[in-house]
Formats: sequence, C-alpha cells, structure tokens
Amino acid sequence: MQKENILLTGATGFIGWHLVRYVLKEDRYNIIAIVRKSDNYKNSEKMKGLKVQLAEGNFYEEAFVQNVFKSYPIDYVIHCAALRGSGAGYCEEYQRVNVRGTEVLLEAALSYKVKKFIFCSSVGVFGTIPKEVPASVQTSLSPDNMYHRSKAEAEKKVKEFIDKGLNAVIVRPTITYGDGDDGFPSILTALVRERKLVLSSRDIKIHLVGVKNLAKIFITLIQDKEDNNRVFIAADEQPIVLRELADLIYKYFYDRCYPKLLTVPYFWFYFLGGFFKFIGNDKWNVRVQLLSKDWFYVPTKAGQLSKNEFSETKKEFLKYLETVKKQNKIYE
Repeated sequence: MQKENILLTGATGFIGWHLVRYVLKEDRYNIIAIVRKSDNYKNSEKMKGLKVQLAEGNFYEEAFVQNVFKSYPIDYVIHCAALRGSGAGYCEEYQRVNVRGTEVLLEAALSYKVKKFIFCSSVGVFGTIPKEVPASVQTSLSPDNMYHRSKAEAEKKVKEFIDKGLNAVIVRPTITYGDGDDGFPSILTALVRERKLVLSSRDIKIHLVGVKNLAKIFITLIQDKEDNNRVFIAADEQPIVLRELADLIYKYFYDRCYPKLLTVPYFWFYFLGGFFKFIGNDKWNVRVQLLSKDWFYVPTKAGQLSKNEFSETKKEFLKYLETVKKQNKIYE
C-alpha cells in the first residue's frame, strides 16, 4: 500500500516534533516538513536523522509554497507553525505570518485538491480566560491579544475556504504538556519545586492537553472520513484543580503535599493582575490570570474521536515529570 503524503508546518516546534514522531511510529504516511532556512532551528539535527523530507523556506511566502506543492503530491496539510505568544512580535508580523501565511497554504491546498487541511488554532481565541466555563465550540470568540486575534482571523480564512469547497477542520488545543515543553507547565513545575508558586485560596480549575494525545487527535482527524464537524477543542478528559496539580508535582519530587502556607486570598491576585495590566506587562498579567481564574473547556468527541481514550491529566502529567527528572539528571 502506497503511503500518503502529509505536508507539515511547525515540525521543529514542540507540538510539531511530537506529531512527527507519532506519524513515523505509525508508519502510514510520508512527511514533508516546511522548515526555516537555517542550521540552528530547534530539533534540526533530530529531524535530519529521521525519514522526513525537509523543504526549507517560509510557509507564508506564496512562491515557495507553490513550488512545494508542485514538487510533492500532497494529500494532507497539518498547519501548526505560527508566530507565538502575546508579545512575540508586531501586529504586522502576526498578520503576515499567522493570517496571510495560513491563507497562502489554504490557497495551495484548494488549488491542488488536498484531501484534508487541518489548522492548529488555540483555545486562546476565547481569550486568555474564557467568558464562560466550560467553553465549548458554541462559545463566542473573545481574543484578547495579538496572538489570539491572529488565530481568530486565521480561523475565518479557514472557514472561507471551507465555503469554497476545501475539506478543512480547525483544532483548538489548550495549553500542552509533555517531553520538551518549555511553556506554562514547565514554568509551573519549576515554581512548585522551588516553592515559589503562590496559590489562590479558591480552587482554580485549569485544563491541559497531553501533547501525545494531541498528536493522536490530528491523525485521527486525517483518517476520519465521516465526521462533518469543522471545529474541535483538544483537551484532556477533565480539568484539574491547580492545587491538586501542585500537590502532584511536589509529591513526585519530595513525597509530600505542597506547603499550604503558600496560599493567599483571591483578592491578592485581583490587585496584582490589575497592576500588571496598568503598567502594560501583558506577559505577567496573563500568568496571574492563569493562576487565579478558572479556564476549562468541553473537549470535542465526535466520530472516531469518541473511540479514543482521552488523557487523564494526573496519569499523563506524571509521565511528563519523569522526563523532567531525566533531563535534570543529564545536566547535574
């Protein structure tokens, strides 16, 4: 049976790298990965050692993308690459990379009649903190920074091309965790280990997604020929209380619960968040919100997705902590 070809953007990033490994393990698809023209991009050496065809260039440049589609018979597109974070660039850059870049890929996908286009968006289109919880695919969008707004605009482009006849879906992952993570879960783990995390007196519910489970969702959507849903929220089976997660981390390393003394009344976070918002520090304002307000979602279970076992956060996060511990031993 001849393998089909997946064009993947963002292959050297955290989600993309795990997706590459998952696809190669299944051994059902060839991967053509669009990567930047550089020898020092993340995971570059690892990529060169795998059976991945690298196409060096920028996915937001039309001539380059057209050349890729002419050079390879592309069956599917998984678009994970993006300018990330709330303060990673200027508005024009978000538009050029995240919005126009998505449109460039959509145009080529429609022109070359790909079987399915999967766009990796973000639950950030609901805002850092959703206006209602749990947020679902029916919840109205309320993006609150340049990154979130660019994802919401890119989603509009995807829907426009669906109307033109392209078979496309939108996946909105929540914050991911897993081997190689350097974002919120990594920072949270470090703060807990160093007893620097201050918790709210309220039970704060948060919602994460294991990166391996996310990779499985992408491939399930490629293989699903019957589901007519166009928007999916990717998250673990259930949210978790932040204090329970802190206890899980602290118990793993020190065999006891996280100190209850490191708890303050909720209003402390309210004023701290207001202060960071007032001085224009979006990064710390976001961090305060993530630690002091509920953010959880209704994971989409439809078609073949309902047959998969969604991750249970405590179980999967322990596996993640094992990788953190191994990395620490390497650098000791």
